[in-house]
Amino acid sequence: MNRLKKTPFFLFLLPVFFSLHGALEIYGSIYFLELCILGLGICIGMALLYSAIYFFTKSPKIASLITFYISLLYIFFGALQDWIQGKAFLSVMHRYSVLLPVLGVSIVCLMYLLKKNTAIHKKLFLYLNVLLILYCLLDTVMLLNKSANTKEKAWANISFDLSKVKAKPNVYYLLFDEYPGYKTLKAEFGFANDSLYNFFKNKGFTILPSVSTYNFTLFSMSSIFNMQYIDSNYNHEHEMTDLGDFRKRFLEIKHGEVFSLYKSMGYQIENYSIFDVGDLACINTDKSFLPIHAKALKTKMLHHRLIKDVGWWFNGTMLQNIFTSKEAIYYADETNRDINNAINKSLAQKSNKPKFCYAHFVMPHAPYFRDSSGAFIRNEKGQIVTPTDTQYFLPYLKYTNAYISSLVNKIVQEDSSAIIVVMSDHGFRDYSNNKAFRLSAFDNICAVRFTNNNLPPYTDSLSSVNFFRYLFNSEYGQQIPYIKDSTIWVNY
Repeated sequence: MNRLKKTPFFLFLLPVFFSLHGALEIYGSIYFLELCILGLGICIGMALLYSAIYFFTKSPKIASLITFYISLLYIFFGALQDWIQGKAFLSVMHRYSVLLPVLGVSIVCLMYLLKKNTAIHKKLFLYLNVLLILYCLLDTVMLLNKSANTKEKAWANISFDLSKVKAKPNVYYLLFDEYPGYKTLKAEFGFANDSLYNFFKNKGFTILPSVSTYNFTLFSMSSIFNMQYIDSNYNHEHEMTDLGDFRKRFLEIKHGEVFSLYKSMGYQIENYSIFDVGDLACINTDKSFLPIHAKALKTKMLHHRLIKDVGWWFNGTMLQNIFTSKEAIYYADETNRDINNAINKSLAQKSNKPKFCYAHFVMPHAPYFRDSSGAFIRNEKGQIVTPTDTQYFLPYLKYTNAYISSLVNKIVQEDSSAIIVVMSDHGFRDYSNNKAFRLSAFDNICAVRFTNNNLPPYTDSLSSVNFFRYLFNSEYGQQIPYIKDSTIWVNY
């Protein structure tokens, strides 16, 4: 007990608790090594902060307590801000102009209190040590319990007859995020996308009359890979999505039924996407623009919140590359290039096992950072292009078309007997008023290079929730029943 009153174990336990609690909160979406690296980074930052405070106070106890308080505010700033914003009587305090000065004053007041009342030091040491020990133990028990009771399987249950599978061609499922259908491009942008559609026809593709089931990527991909609608208990029309919904969708995608069925046929799964698939991590885990892996925990920290919320103040200035969030701009482009390189590498490697390759490109989804020639662009003010700068969308879409053509040509050249799917998760939705263009949000593309010439009939509109049911029926001899086609709006 005496050690707990004198030794600041809480300085070490704080990053441990942050990592444990984060792992519990986003269970299944972060790896142990990522937690260790994140916790180590926090420890190093706290050590530097402690050294600076000790240099001025010359008191190890005061330095320990102030370091703990500042670190606590820093790494849990997002959680604090969200909690304040959720309380009507405190809502004004969530603004940075109010919250940051209040927290600064609280630090000064704490330093003054600790300097004047040294008798409280031991009590605070004991309290914080015991509290953090209990929290860490509790989270550890809850993590172990979750690990023991979490099902690896998603909620889909598809009857699949392996005896009817006669051929196992390689499959390249190429998803292009927010690529709109022909109707939307013609009606809303005055652009006839004939060059791409003619390219598909010349390469032996079939254009399926597809619409997306959902207007939001996480929901759309979950329904596609599980061939089912999202849990009906979720009220998509009237409730806003939150991080809890995101994490459920991440896990549903990770354990998607489609991947399980391909594995049962002896396929090797290759994941070059922005999501985890089974034990295969998403591409560029440290640079994802989605709240997944360590990114989900980092977004709680003060500097990440500042960059996200007020970084745009510096857009178009000399400081924009420091304070403007570059992740959505350059990391998305880097991810697209890495996916393309991974597919090329896969094509060069021959295997005795058939493969299902899932590639998820973040294009022509905003931000539109390239023109039709592939050069990086900024708007007329020199600012990074935002989703509402729709005049930059068509040039970026034309760049995407060239990207698709090049990639498909490469696959056809190297693996001519493969099934190739070029599809989008939803249609265009980055209008200033989404509700006015709801139909456009579901108008997607779906072009498939089948190996079977005797395709089963399809309806005038095949929603994406039924896509793999149709593919399994047409290519693998199955008779999986279709579910009712529908489009469901998600508030995000």
